[in-house]
Amino acid sequence: ALAPSAIGIIRISGPAALPISLQVLSKNEKRFSEKEILDSTRKIIYCDLFYSQKSIDQIVFLFFKSPHSYTG
Repeated sequence: ALAPSAIGIIRISGPAALPISLQVLSKNEKRFSEKEILDSTRKIIYCDLFYSQKSIDQIVFLFFKSPHSYTG
């Protein structure tokens, strides 16, 4: 359930992590390209999280490309 909070963490991994991220993230109502995310690997991106084409929260997004990720 959605509720106000100071911080929440959503972790996704696997081969679909990047395509899923591209579907739900936006900055200034513009979707990210795969190149933008890959160029920002291990850097913080401040953006919006979308669900059903509606922004539901502002988030801090970090992408770690395998094999340089927490899980390897």
